[in-house]
Amino acid sequence: MFILLGLVIVAFADECPSNYHYNDCGSACQITCENYKDPLLLCTRICVLGCLCDEVEGYVNT
Repeated sequence: MFILLGLVIVAFADECPSNYHYNDCGSACQITCENYKDPLLLCTRICVLGCLCDEVEGYVNT
């Protein structure tokens, strides 16, 4: 099971677009164009597997 998960992580790690990175336990509540002004964004602590937006000042996920 863990070997299969490791293979999936390696397979997708190189397929992220620019300004994104692969994370096997990222936030389910990324800042987007729709919510970037909401200081009270409520989020669960569930891990999200995949390409997540880099935390670069001035950029948000679309």
